[in-house]
Amino acid sequence: MINFNFNFTVRATAAAVLALSAIAASAAPIAFVPPNDATGKVFTTNFNDAWTGGRGIGFNVTSQQHVSSVGLYQNLTNITLNYGLYEISAGSGNFSRTSTVASGGGSVTTNGLQWIDFTTDVNLAVGKNYLLEFSFNGKSNQNFFFNNANAAWTQGDFRALEGTAGDSFGNSVVGAFRLNGAANQVPEPASLALVGVALVGLALGRRRTAGARACEPIGSRA
Repeated sequence: MINFNFNFTVRATAAAVLALSAIAASAAPIAFVPPNDATGKVFTTNFNDAWTGGRGIGFNVTSQQHVSSVGLYQNLTNITLNYGLYEISAGSGNFSRTSTVASGGGSVTTNGLQWIDFTTDVNLAVGKNYLLEFSFNGKSNQNFFFNNANAAWTQGDFRALEGTAGDSFGNSVVGAFRLNGAANQVPEPASLALVGVALVGLALGRRRTAGARACEPIGSRA
């Protein structure tokens, strides 16, 4: 005879759901801001300011990240804005783009300075150097930069953050970039075991209920 504890199963199932909810970290936009210039400013107006050759931000991550969007803070009118997320050969000095993780773009018109975001669906791995880069031809209405004076910084799971221009980290400013990212966490064995207990309990409960109904007189069934 199976001794089924319904209350235990309910508690185990609820705990398992909570455990899995905690594992799945919710994504949130991360705007990269250097600690030595947290406000930034408009440096130039009606000027391309080297965006034709690409400006970006390099970094690496301390845990695997899932990125669902990338963004740039700019003031553009009828400009084709392109982006690329790349693996690069180095995290300082000069570098080359070794592979493309994501890319895209589109025609953009903003209402003054505002965030321009593009949807992505990619994962970033630990131990690799990355570059988020934007480029466009023509003139920007306003070019916003942080003056981080070539000082790399760490922000959450992102480290070695530093601005780029072309194929080099050798510039004193960095544009305003952001991405929508969340750490990809692997369930712990204890959480997986809890889910297993809950599922076994539910299965036993269904068997017990089915057996009880099978033994009822036909006339007593609804």
